[in-house]
Amino acid sequence: LEVALSDPLKVVAGARYNNNKDYGSTVVPRASAVYQAAEKLYIKALYGSAYRNPTFFEKYVNTKNVLYGDPDLDPEKIDTIELGVDMTMDSIKHNAVITLFQVTTDDLIARSESYGPGDTPPSQLEEQRVPDTSPTAVKPGYGNTDGQVVQGVELDVKGDLVAQKL
Repeated sequence: LEVALSDPLKVVAGARYNNNKDYGSTVVPRASAVYQAAEKLYIKALYGSAYRNPTFFEKYVNTKNVLYGDPDLDPEKIDTIELGVDMTMDSIKHNAVITLFQVTTDDLIARSESYGPGDTPPSQLEEQRVPDTSPTAVKPGYGNTDGQVVQGVELDVKGDLVAQKL
């Protein structure tokens, strides 16, 4: 859906509906607003949400004393927010974009610490788990963690510098 709220402001919104037999239904929204502040100056705000289901390997790997999957893994959830400024300068043939962003991940699927050389996982000495059960030891294997927050700044400059292109 694209809506021009006023001449210099446009909003784009969308959503994806997912229906997964293992994880149920979810709606993944996205939205953006672009404001034309001047003829060649745009200000952008973007939001996106996504998720990643665990892979078959992350859920069911079963290599004794090496790596175990977790059939009870939850999907990762990801939210992204971006604020950007896009400016074009024809007189010197440049385009500059600066973007501030934040990516937040919840229920991150991660691999736990592996055993060091010579370490023997005590609860797994004789264990070979059945694929639909969880191992008795938490490592080495896959699991959901709290997630992470990543923030940053991107700068993109394109154009001509004297007679050479950037």
